[in-house]
Amino acid sequence: MKELELRWTAMFTALAAGDDLPPTRRLRTEGLMEAAVLVDAASAQEVDEAMDGCYLQAFGKTIAGDF
Repeated sequence: MKELELRWTAMFTALAAGDDLPPTRRLRTEGLMEAAVLVDAASAQEVDEAMDGCYLQAFGKTIAGDF
């Protein structure tokens, strides 16, 4: 989960600053999220909650609050 949190933080910080985000960064992170669930490193709920926490730090609101 640590690597995912690092990636989410970098991605969300860049987006919050108005920077572009290459699709490859997003797609690789999504693949890592799926892999974490498939190998039981984390549940889907744990992944979602951790991602939401990183989003909250960058944007000051939850993902659900934005979408």
